Amino acid sequence: MEYTHGGDIYRNRVKWDFSANIGPFGMPPSVREAAVRGVEDSQAYPDSQAEKLRKEIAQAEGADPEQIVCGNGAAEVIFHLAAAVRPRQALLLAPTFSEYERALTAVGCACHFYELKEENGFQVGEDFPAAITASTDMAVICNPNNPTGVLFPEKLYREVIKRCARTGCLLAVDECFQDFLENQDRLSFRTVWEKETEKCNLFIFKAFTKMYGMPGLRLGYGIAHHPDLAKRVRRASQSWNVSTPAQYAGLAALKETDFAENTRRYVAGERRRMRRAMEEMGFFVYDSRANYLFFRTPSKRDLYEFCLERGLLIRKCSNFRGLTAAHFRVAVKSREENDVLLDILRQSLD
Repeated sequence: MEYTHGGDIYRNRVKWDFSANIGPFGMPPSVREAAVRGVEDSQAYPDSQAEKLRKEIAQAEGADPEQIVCGNGAAEVIFHLAAAVRPRQALLLAPTFSEYERALTAVGCACHFYELKEENGFQVGEDFPAAITASTDMAVICNPNNPTGVLFPEKLYREVIKRCARTGCLLAVDECFQDFLENQDRLSFRTVWEKETEKCNLFIFKAFTKMYGMPGLRLGYGIAHHPDLAKRVRRASQSWNVSTPAQYAGLAALKETDFAENTRRYVAGERRRMRRAMEEMGFFVYDSRANYLFFRTPSKRDLYEFCLERGLLIRKCSNFRGLTAAHFRVAVKSREENDVLLDILRQSLD
């Protein structure tokens, strides 16, 4: 199977990897130490229910442990939700993270797409709720969206939830990159829930991967508004799908609140600095609020190969629906690494 994501350092000679959206400070020492302890305790099977981890996640999220589903990364939770629900028709954004479509088509679901237009800055329009019809079994929103980093309009939250309640549509929202949003931008769909919309089935995807620099450990989770849905998803999961090192690391990461806040502030500042520099060079940079920048190059040069020849890996986005060979995504990393990226991008325009 062709690999269609960032982070492929195994088949490329890479010195600087900007293709994967991992936090700039890597894994906190406490998380690393917890994972090592998990390795030492791995002579026994991991807790198949991830009971302690689910309890701590629930406390951090203001939820009940019965609403929480843990998985081998958020991607696995996406697949398990699809397997549990088995929708017949789904509505997805385009472009967006490709694993939604893969998970849904794997269970025989027909995917329909709401096209995000470049002339509108890849922003969702006011007509989106109407795209959720009586035949839509599941609608998937990525907020902020991947790869664009653009936020879903706050003014549409309640309208989408009410629309899903009226049509009986399951609303699945990927909030994996909300960890990097500044305070004024952080708004989960869970916070705008209203009593009259309880008929809407809401499921949120979250992950430890990005903020805590632990993609190799694989740890994600889901929050189901209705515990019955969480139970169905857990039943669709394989036993022992979250390793002991990952469970230990997740428990440690939940305590790293200062680390997360410092990362958020740093990413916001560096993202703005990088955007200004890239726009001054002539790149068209979109309004990403996450820990990455999405842009279009004005050059006819193959930017991906140009960067790779210099040891720098960026995410080419031509394999996303609706995007072209001119569209790319780069992570926000340390200032020193970001300066290397900016220098190579500048060279590409010479």
